[in-house]
Amino acid sequence: MWDINMDTEVQVEEVLGSKIYTIESVYKFPEKVARYLFNRETAWHKVGQPWSLNAKKFEDRRLRVFDNQAVPLFWLCSKLTSQSLHSDHIMTNVQRLLKDDYNDYQNNYWWAHLDEGYNGIVYFNKDDKANGTNLYHPDVVNEDWFKKSMEGGEHAEPWIPRERLEVVKYIEPTYNKLVLFDGALFPHGAHFGDEKYFTDNIHKKAHWTNYRVNQVFFLNEKINTHGKKEKN
Repeated sequence: MWDINMDTEVQVEEVLGSKIYTIESVYKFPEKVARYLFNRETAWHKVGQPWSLNAKKFEDRRLRVFDNQAVPLFWLCSKLTSQSLHSDHIMTNVQRLLKDDYNDYQNNYWWAHLDEGYNGIVYFNKDDKANGTNLYHPDVVNEDWFKKSMEGGEHAEPWIPRERLEVVKYIEPTYNKLVLFDGALFPHGAHFGDEKYFTDNIHKKAHWTNYRVNQVFFLNEKINTHGKKEKN
């Protein structure tokens, strides 16, 4: 099920001097992987926090499970980035937004943030070009509002006015595509370009294809020439 399509080419692009790696059709059997990842009850993410708007204005869920069959893709991500995985668990993002004036996607971008190293994303929505991932110009990390937003977290005040951010790269969410980018350099976040994943009722169950879904990887340790790990 987790077999990687080794016949596909690794595409390398540089944005602001940083390499972005893309592999189209990364899984040989993407529909089997998708059913495994998303055709189950997935836990709400940080829904118990008093400041969280999750389960009020939007639906944000995560799967975190260990499966050693995913090791080949983990190895590939580590090899390309020269970094080690933050976790050997399989993780997902599962999102839906409430049709509400609060979710003003036309004038705002979803929470821009930094991680500790390279990020990997495999997209699993078909026929979607509008709801991918934005990479923003790194200069914004010095702004006070950005620092405050990072401290507050995405579930407190997730929407950021568009004029505050400069998109330097939009990653289109092509089905079964793996993308690796430096999440410690580029502030980044989910892009909502239309109402494909909006709903009148975030508590009513729906098929996973009605959600913005992807598999994610986080890397954060460099591997030196002696095979030892170095924190970024």
